[in-house]
Amino acid sequence: MRTEKKAAIGDSLFSLGFPKNAFRFRPLNQLTLKELLYGELYFSTIDELNDPYDTKCNAFYSKNDDILQRLLCHLISPGKPKNDLTDLINIPMISNYLSSEDLLHDEFIEKINTKGFEDVWLKAFNRELLDFGIILLSKFRTQMLNSDGGYCYVVSFAKKFDEPLMWSHYANNYHGVCLCFTLNEGKIYRINKNKHDRLNNEYLLEEVTYDSEKTYVNGFFRFPSVVWGRDITDEEKKIILGE
Repeated sequence: MRTEKKAAIGDSLFSLGFPKNAFRFRPLNQLTLKELLYGELYFSTIDELNDPYDTKCNAFYSKNDDILQRLLCHLISPGKPKNDLTDLINIPMISNYLSSEDLLHDEFIEKINTKGFEDVWLKAFNRELLDFGIILLSKFRTQMLNSDGGYCYVVSFAKKFDEPLMWSHYANNYHGVCLCFTLNEGKIYRINKNKHDRLNNEYLLEEVTYDSEKTYVNGFFRFPSVVWGRDITDEEKKIILGE
């Protein structure tokens, strides 16, 4: 009887798999127990990911002074007319500094974190707005960093539960656990929905694909249409969304 029961359990285990199920390898610790107890998922920040290029979209920014001016206006004061801002801040001075060359996202971030850019930025503000300018500089740098995935939180799943490498790397060298999730049309649903939070009730799992060549996207398309001044095409949308 015991042998038959063990065989039945083994058969049921090996019937599990994607796309009906997804698996999550976890070390056995307080955080994992909290996930089980409260029906939670731990989403990692990009700093916690193994691959520093995960979530990056390889954005670039062309040396277009008009678009850069609209971008600055949008990030400094969303929805406020450009003319109202230019009375207080020398927007063209900042955009001219940034539009001297085409820049990849990392190059753009490096440039706005230089002392030279900081000097130009603060010089563009009226003296009475200098303290406000320092605050806006920090805000601008953060928003630009986040525009290329810096704001993302990620949770990963596996298709199989019997992957030795996954057990070794993510489950504390076989001392952890593998959590099995039942999918409904490729989605995971929350069981403890809090009506006061703003989190989604369902999450669609999408397979990660890797290309041998980089695909570059217009970094301005990561912002509202008021920045780039036109509607983007369906083909451009697919590139931005990674489809």
